[in-house]
Amino acid sequence: MNNSNFNTWIIITFIYASSISVLFFQISSPFLIKSIIVVTLLILTVILNTKKLNKYFLGYLISLIIIIGVNTLFVENPMYVLGDGINLLLYSAIPFYIFSTQSIRIEELLRKWHGVAVVFTLLMPIYYILRMNYVITYYEIGLLAYYNILAIFIYNKFNKSFLNLFMGAINLIILGILGSRMVFIASILSIFVIFLVFSSKRKLSYYIKIFSVAFASLLVFTNLLSLLTALNVSLTNRGINSRNLSLFIQQLQGTATNDSILSGRQEIYPVVIEYIKENGFFPSGFGVARTLTQGKYYHSHNFLTEMILIFGLIGLVLVGALIFFQIYKNKNRLKVLSKSTELKVALVLLSSFLFRSITGTHFVTDVIFLISIAILLNLFAINETYNKTIKGVI
Repeated sequence: MNNSNFNTWIIITFIYASSISVLFFQISSPFLIKSIIVVTLLILTVILNTKKLNKYFLGYLISLIIIIGVNTLFVENPMYVLGDGINLLLYSAIPFYIFSTQSIRIEELLRKWHGVAVVFTLLMPIYYILRMNYVITYYEIGLLAYYNILAIFIYNKFNKSFLNLFMGAINLIILGILGSRMVFIASILSIFVIFLVFSSKRKLSYYIKIFSVAFASLLVFTNLLSLLTALNVSLTNRGINSRNLSLFIQQLQGTATNDSILSGRQEIYPVVIEYIKENGFFPSGFGVARTLTQGKYYHSHNFLTEMILIFGLIGLVLVGALIFFQIYKNKNRLKVLSKSTELKVALVLLSSFLFRSITGTHFVTDVIFLISIAILLNLFAINETYNKTIKGVI
């Protein structure tokens, strides 16, 4: 097996590290096992790609370490900064390093990811049992279904089959009944984005399909609570009591109080918004949400507010200006890249993360977000000197 295959499997294992770890809950805590998996993957990444270490990735590492170091000097809780900073360093290093080597064929990654997604779909009964026994929460089983949905529906654009649609539908049903409502909505929207991004034809039928999907989605989202209620009543009348479906309905009604589904967003949003009003103009750095909530919440449960906390409004404007400048600077390259599978996959993954980030998920350890950024940075960084490596650094 060459480095390309090794790197591909490292990325796929990285995606499913959390889902794999819960299977070994009787041996140790899933968090510890997941940490061991991530550290092991990072070590393998370094060992397998030592000769391909380039100045761009090295520059990223040095810059991030300096930012973390400076950040710790100006906060009252430096350990919170170190916690977020080290996590970002560890989790981002794997995809950033691997994609910077340009050793992965995106089509091969999608094919193998699809195969793994099918396997995990077949393993869903095990995760259902773990969920019913409170070993995992709605979040873990929902996230697994979400990863499967992305892999299956993206790959289906290259290899259309009824089996793919069937497997994708199973994961959607599992996510809708057992998972998070925001991840479920994000998955539906992601499927729509996949359809848009990977469709090359612009005939009348194309726009009819767009309108049909949009209209059907609007009907479902508008009547989701009534539809689920009717389904729950129908199951109950047939002697089937779905506790998880009832909890999902309670979530939609805003009446859920069970600890397993309480998000805590109603507690953290007012605190974060008030802080931004008073101190949001300048950067505050990592770990602010933890400081504001005395360590109870690791992040602000919204990507935009988290970016404002870290960079400040002025920093966010500068970052946005830099992004738009790079897009303008590389507009000719973008015309060429617009047809590349890499860019399409990156846009799907990034938009999918943004959908989920409206009400949750921490970008620091979000594998989909980090992989999408790694792909985009690699596409923009490619030039005639990009393949020059720094030998002997490690």
